[in-house]
Amino acid sequence: MKNVLRVFLMVTLVLGFTLAAHAQATRTWVSGVGDDVNPCSRTAPCKTFQGAISKTAAGGEISVLDPGGFGAVTITKSLYIDGTGQVSSILSSGTNGITINAAATDKVYIRNIDINGAGTGLVGVRVLNAAEVMLENVQINNTSSASGNNHGVSINVTNPIRVSLENVTIRNVGGSGVFATSTNAANHIKLIMNNTRIFDTGQSGVDLDLNADAVISRSQLTHNLVGAGLFIECAGCRAHVSNSVLSNNAQGIHAGINGQAQVRLFGNIITQNTTDGITILNASIIQSHQNNGIVDNAGTAVVANIGQQ
Repeated sequence: MKNVLRVFLMVTLVLGFTLAAHAQATRTWVSGVGDDVNPCSRTAPCKTFQGAISKTAAGGEISVLDPGGFGAVTITKSLYIDGTGQVSSILSSGTNGITINAAATDKVYIRNIDINGAGTGLVGVRVLNAAEVMLENVQINNTSSASGNNHGVSINVTNPIRVSLENVTIRNVGGSGVFATSTNAANHIKLIMNNTRIFDTGQSGVDLDLNADAVISRSQLTHNLVGAGLFIECAGCRAHVSNSVLSNNAQGIHAGINGQAQVRLFGNIITQNTTDGITILNASIIQSHQNNGIVDNAGTAVVANIGQQ
């Protein structure tokens, strides 16, 4: 009987230790001097975001304790990563900086993170699946120019999704600043950009490739010399652009290459684009609310083709 009791106690202890080892915290921490074998607590932080994810519960938060480079990361659940107050960077040479491949109901928030591809990086933030993704105070720099697919933010999904960029800077990327494509014709990607700057890309500032709509405000899409500030490829796609600057691109706006698109403009400056201020194809509809400055662009004047409302 004593032996049975002893065995029972040993099994109970082992199970207890095992459960403790696999417990996930609602909040974890990373540090430049941390170690991924740690539990990722505030007093024993992990070293990388990827190391902290397995110890963070779904819907939890990873916070940054002190400056450091915390490595590329793949996110597969609802999660909040916050680098507020520190130099919080991801060096993504030869790989994607952040990959988001969560459930169709999950929400992912990334705040105050710098992603540097060091000239060989692939995509800065690659979104494959989630219900909502928000990037706030994020900088994405220096993906490889060797491939036009090395976008700053790539949204390539099949499920409905909303992606928000608030105070984001994307520069010197090989592809487009933001590329959005979806196979879901019934539920377009909802892209929302505010106070976002995209410049010096290898293609366009924003590329709505397939089944994607955009609302862009108080943003700068400039110096994208190969492509457009805003390139709307897809038929049936819509973009609302307000109080923004689209300048020194090949085209300020290029709409409708694969079918009729719709663009509404309010309070924008579209100037000094080297091919056209606005290129309209396939009877695309451009509606201007009479307060846009569309001046000093090369190519054919298109202002007469813009419906005034």
